[in-house]
Amino acid sequence: MGGNKNGTKLTDLAKACGLSLRVVNAVMTGYSGSVRYSPGTKDKVLETAKRLGYRPNRFARNLQNGCCGTIAVLAENFFDINEITMDSIIRASSQRSKMILYERVGADNPNPRCLLERISDGFIAIGQISEQVMEKIDRTGSPCIFVNTNRRKGANCMNFDERGAMKLAVDRFVSLGRERIAFIGNGRTDHYFEKARHMGLEAEIKKRGLAKLKIFENPSLHPDNEFRKQLSSFLIGNPEIDSVLLSMDFMAPVFYDAAEKTGRSIPSDIAAISVNNSEFSIASRPSLTSLGINRAEVGWTAVEKLMSLMEGKEVSCPTLKYSLFPRNSA
Repeated sequence: MGGNKNGTKLTDLAKACGLSLRVVNAVMTGYSGSVRYSPGTKDKVLETAKRLGYRPNRFARNLQNGCCGTIAVLAENFFDINEITMDSIIRASSQRSKMILYERVGADNPNPRCLLERISDGFIAIGQISEQVMEKIDRTGSPCIFVNTNRRKGANCMNFDERGAMKLAVDRFVSLGRERIAFIGNGRTDHYFEKARHMGLEAEIKKRGLAKLKIFENPSLHPDNEFRKQLSSFLIGNPEIDSVLLSMDFMAPVFYDAAEKTGRSIPSDIAAISVNNSEFSIASRPSLTSLGINRAEVGWTAVEKLMSLMEGKEVSCPTLKYSLFPRNSA
């Protein structure tokens, strides 16, 4: 922390308190790390800072109000949160004088710092979060908004309308005269959106009396050479397929390559639609028709609802609808 306009520095404050710089810095920033201090010490530092005219930053002001001034954003992988969503979370939080702490949670980080230490006032959990981590969030007693974690349902859960997305996809295929649809999954059959998209697609196809859905699941969980080979074999073994839904749009380059190797062109032979509407959709050649959520709305709404919870208000999170972004693949 730097000095104030009146010339008082953090070192001056520490000297006036008769405490170490580490302790005073911990009090004034709100992050203690390995430093421990009593409530009386905190009061002494804040009172001395006021007397010396050392203006507390937003962390210190928040400490006086019994909070940390930080919102923790938790996600398992980067497919669950993109730049637009994160940017909107940061902007919305900044307007409410909140800082953002982003942590990945998964097998490589099962105990994120924000859950071990009280350094956040609330949480935004995005995507597939393990039950163990969600239980740890619950044990903090802090407010949390769950975004597209369909394992949970409730007023604080903001989920995406996967079934509605599948209706949009089938509507598009039918409008193009396509009736033999395949679902290309990423192999994560335990993942809520894989299940939701698979089941939603089957339900829409059955409702319209179309041919039975063909299904291919990536055996390797990655769009690698083995996936490409097996996908090519799947397309060769099912020459009647005239349309494909990709469960995630990052699979597009491998799918395009596999289709080309079997002599099928996009979109004349196979119409393709993906889900997520990321940079893969726009950069693919041909560009990929995709289903996507308004990512900025996700961030702004999550922060708005979390702030309401933190203020003791009742909330009701919306179910967010997908839109179809038509491009050259379908």
